[in-house]
Amino acid sequence: MKNGTQEVTNPSLKWSSSNTNIATVNENTGEVIGVALGRTDITVTFTDRDANVTKTAKQSVEVTNPFWIDSSPSSATLYSMSDELVLTAYINENTRVDNVKWSLTGNSSYFSIDDDYSNGKCVVTPDSTSASKISGTITATATIDGVKHEASKTVYLNISTDISLSATVSSDYYFEEVGEANSDKYSVEEQLDNYISDKLSSKNDKRYLDEIWFTSKTDTSYGYLSVDKDDEIDAEDFGDVLFTPKAKGKATFDFSFTTVNENGKDRTKHTGTLTITVTDASSSSGDVVFYGDVGEDVSLDSGSFEDFWDDEYPNGELEYVTFSVSGGTLRDADGKTVGSKKCYVRAGRNEIELDEVYFEPNSTNKKTAKTVSFSFTAYGENKSGSKKELDGRVSIVYTAENPDDITYTSGSNGTVSLKASDFTAAYKEVISGSVPSNLTIVFQSVPRNGTLTYNDSSKKNAKDVKLTSSNIKKYSFTTKSSGSNQLNDVVYSGTSGTDTIDYIAYSGSTIKFKGSVVFNGKGAVPQDVVVYYASTAGQPARFSQNDFTTANSAMSKAAKIRFVTPANGTLYLNGSTTAAGIDIAPALLYSVTYQPKAGFNGTDKVVFAAYDASNNLVANGSVNITVAGNPTTSTTPGGTTNPGGVTDVSQFTDVSGNAWYRANLATLVSKGVISGRGDGKFDPKGTVTYGEALKMVLESCG
Repeated sequence: MKNGTQEVTNPSLKWSSSNTNIATVNENTGEVIGVALGRTDITVTFTDRDANVTKTAKQSVEVTNPFWIDSSPSSATLYSMSDELVLTAYINENTRVDNVKWSLTGNSSYFSIDDDYSNGKCVVTPDSTSASKISGTITATATIDGVKHEASKTVYLNISTDISLSATVSSDYYFEEVGEANSDKYSVEEQLDNYISDKLSSKNDKRYLDEIWFTSKTDTSYGYLSVDKDDEIDAEDFGDVLFTPKAKGKATFDFSFTTVNENGKDRTKHTGTLTITVTDASSSSGDVVFYGDVGEDVSLDSGSFEDFWDDEYPNGELEYVTFSVSGGTLRDADGKTVGSKKCYVRAGRNEIELDEVYFEPNSTNKKTAKTVSFSFTAYGENKSGSKKELDGRVSIVYTAENPDDITYTSGSNGTVSLKASDFTAAYKEVISGSVPSNLTIVFQSVPRNGTLTYNDSSKKNAKDVKLTSSNIKKYSFTTKSSGSNQLNDVVYSGTSGTDTIDYIAYSGSTIKFKGSVVFNGKGAVPQDVVVYYASTAGQPARFSQNDFTTANSAMSKAAKIRFVTPANGTLYLNGSTTAAGIDIAPALLYSVTYQPKAGFNGTDKVVFAAYDASNNLVANGSVNITVAGNPTTSTTPGGTTNPGGVTDVSQFTDVSGNAWYRANLATLVSKGVISGRGDGKFDPKGTVTYGEALKMVLESCG
């Protein structure tokens, strides 16, 4: 074409706005969209690419009544399959517009929009990945004060991954299983293996999966995984990862993985996305629930369906139920397939009895603890006799075999803390694969001989909560080491007897197995055992086994006692060897004496600890010795004098007036043969050394 005197052979036009905060312009079509009140310049650039000629023209545009779209994030770009882009419609500067109709044009297969919003918002999510940047146009239409307004926003998708995995589910789903849709021909685990084998491997370089980890949140609005973000999963454990649905929709997770060669070397990294479409999320808590062990057939019963009917139609009558089964086969009393036939509460001749119907799991559902769910329709009458029908779901919860009991024994203070690791070990005992991050424990009862308390370590100044029969099932204790309701924060207190309580282990809302915890109550170690003696006029105080066991019965369990050196005296063993710091058998306590320092008067303490034969502490305490009338020069333990000894039998504080030996004792006291232990006691049940016996015999004979 001609432009003045110059021929134009290869022209192009580009449009731009000097202030995109006021108005934007489509660079190809020149369409101007007002964003905010104000004025901007719209420039068009004309180029003849063959002649290398460029011309520009400018037009000022004023925005007086804008209808515009804001985006969060402002880039309006989706970089991950788990990203969300929120669009909001506004009029003028910042007045949000409600009741907006949203539409998507251009590359619609790469985007999904959720326009079920009455608050003027639209959520855009990615529907596919692309090796190159993809754009789409979102248009908002609204009628305001009788005037129709329209605004558009360009959105972008810039997600390039190596592989996209997918599955369609309606209940708990392990990655080793094939999804429920007809298009799901391979499990998630198989899809990844096939990709590595077909796309990443060559004839001379066979590749194998090494590790995999999820790089986006593993808990979405539609479901969650049994692993945490960035948890490294070994190749052999990938099939054991569990997805638990929460709501209908698409749960999308980004992940990375590494592959290695046959020698386990040459590690390379790759990226991918996993999209799990949830068609029904009610299976974990069905309307009618039955329980069974893994791999076993489970019988249905009409009473459960009648309860379901009565909840909706009180005083009505359930007649029969039909099923739409998945995950296994329903069979009648003869083992024949029930299919969609009617199963009657009160069956007549040639009719199927609902009480005789049982569920046989398929080969996949016979392998692991999981919940299998399928739908049913119940038919009957309400209390007025009108015909009614009611849809519901059956959930059959398969639990693993019971693990070994978890056993705790209360410690020296009579308490013991639970350990989350004991419960994760129980999971591994009965279920193969990695332990799900959402594993929780619900105790079914409380101990009889002791108590369970919980203190939330994640909160400051949290108070102990006593777990009772009325509240214990309301707590779901987690195996995690952070946050509230940690198993590590549960404490058992008990000093006698054995308590056994049952628990149920859940992964999300799915029961995985049942088990028991055994608590052995053990008496607290006494910390304040006190034995009292007296020393008069420097006379040594002799110890007695009987005095220690009388002070506290826990001392009867002692096999050895260890004394600390007293501050104001000396402990002797057999009158010469120091008795402090060595292990002394209780039966030899009669050989231990305390000798106060010369001139010390007051109370001296000899601290001790008692241990059983296994070196377990059984008691702590002290020997309190009252010293009075102690001269500056003391009598040695082996001396012949006995200052402070009694001179009359009536001075003994532990000899009763009618004691059978009192007369004989009085004779020996009067002759000076016996003067007591030096603390006003005769110690009638004490023991006598060979030396003491010899001395008494010789002195009695003169």
